[in-house]
Amino acid sequence: MVAPLTEGASKPAKFTRFEAVGSDTVEIVIGDAVVRAGGDVDPDRLARIIRAVRKA
Repeated sequence: MVAPLTEGASKPAKFTRFEAVGSDTVEIVIGDAVVRAGGDVDPDRLARIIRAVRKA
């Protein structure tokens, strides 16, 4: 499932590109930062990482 983070966000997330690939790794581009996560990462942990990157 792919969904924008809305908790604590002051404006809605915008997706600029989405490419479906057959891989165990997902790559999320946030501005100039790239977050790569394995398919086994806990969704809550990934959400915390994404929020931290967006604040930086």
